[in-house]
Amino acid sequence: MTDWDWVGTIDPHDAMPLHAQLERSIRVAIASHWLNPGDQLPTMPPWHVQENKWRAARYGLDAEIILDADSNERLVTDDLDELLNRLEPVAASLGCADELSDVAAIARTGASYQRQRRVAENHDGDLRAVVDSLIAELVL
Repeated sequence: MTDWDWVGTIDPHDAMPLHAQLERSIRVAIASHWLNPGDQLPTMPPWHVQENKWRAARYGLDAEIILDADSNERLVTDDLDELLNRLEPVAASLGCADELSDVAAIARTGASYQRQRRVAENHDGDLRAVVDSLIAELVL
């Protein structure tokens, strides 16, 4: 398992194609830009990956994730910003730079759950406003 398995922290409501383009860019970057012949992918103990998935499910974009086998940690959005910057040239060469910038927008504006909470707070907990905002975000 790689130390990028936290990518699953992107809210599925925010669009599955974004996740696919991010994963595609990471795979191409690893294969063609970040590894030299004979290099091995960085790995972590399986329990680190499990812990990251739990943290992502519990804390969302506010999660601090484990980065490596030495248990170094970092806020997921900080790590995501750095990763997206590293992936920009790869995404451009794959023709998915727009999709990659959409991933950055999620971190900037908040995941769906964060936006929903903000709408509820701004409307005294009225969930109809939350539903209306979700409908407004829906792209058919």
